[in-house]
Amino acid sequence: MQNLEDDRRRAERFPLSIDLKFLLQGRHEATGMLLDISETGLALLSETQAEEGDDIVVYPIGLGRLAGKVVRAFDGGIGVQFALAKGQREIIRERLAAVLGGVPYMRLSEKRTSFRIRYNIDTHARIEGQDKTIACTIKDMSKTGCLLKADSQPPIGAEVTLGTLRGRVVRHIENGFAMEFHSAAAQAGAPLPPRQHTA
Repeated sequence: MQNLEDDRRRAERFPLSIDLKFLLQGRHEATGMLLDISETGLALLSETQAEEGDDIVVYPIGLGRLAGKVVRAFDGGIGVQFALAKGQREIIRERLAAVLGGVPYMRLSEKRTSFRIRYNIDTHARIEGQDKTIACTIKDMSKTGCLLKADSQPPIGAEVTLGTLRGRVVRHIENGFAMEFHSAAAQAGAPLPPRQHTA
């Protein structure tokens, strides 16, 4: 069990906004959006509720069938731990590497130079130092950040937790704010993948 926990901590998580379908307990079909993914698990946003321990099969566009267990249910989403063989994990690792290297395995948004995927998903953001969460709506999301519609605006630079993603407020917009994600690679002190330039 300890080795599994160590693997989960070492696995780098990447923010990816991809449409998906999933199956709960082998019978409840639902849709959602991928929030982030590693070779050991993922987080997704969905209005469908799940409970810890539920069997789940997720089908993100471009990644095929990913089976696992619900390990966490947060407001507006689900955390999943994969139950995959070593060979299947290696395939996920290769596909993630391909995306970050610029190979179009999946739609991966690039900051400003590429499209941001538009959504209209209600969720809650937790602001560091505040007891209450902020009700907000994800308007669009990219690899590096998202735009949130909200009644209140945290200060510029405030630390924000959105599901399993952490980041900071970088600007205010009318009726909301923009959040920039903290890169898992940057937090670990590793170099970030090279930025891909569009024509």
